[in-house]
Amino acid sequence: MAVKVFIKRHFISGNTPKITRLLRKARFEAMGFGGYVSSETLSDYHDPNRVTVMSMWRTLEDWETWKQSPERKSNESKMESILERPPEYEVYNLGIAEP
Repeated sequence: MAVKVFIKRHFISGNTPKITRLLRKARFEAMGFGGYVSSETLSDYHDPNRVTVMSMWRTLEDWETWKQSPERKSNESKMESILERPPEYEVYNLGIAEP
């Protein structure tokens, strides 16, 4: 079953060019990864340093494989220095999942 993953980050103010570069790099790399479907980047209207990336994956396993990949881990480590706190992850099924 397809899943949507929400990654919520709160960046330190004044890092917009670096944030933009890192998020674009992450999206570009994810696009070439198996199971990736699509993604969107949203910034909080009242606080542009709060950014949520919503990505859609064919399966939870595809997302987990990408999450643990060296490419993603490298990019995430570059973001750590400009984050106010660790990112928050939320994973949702598309539709209602059977228990």
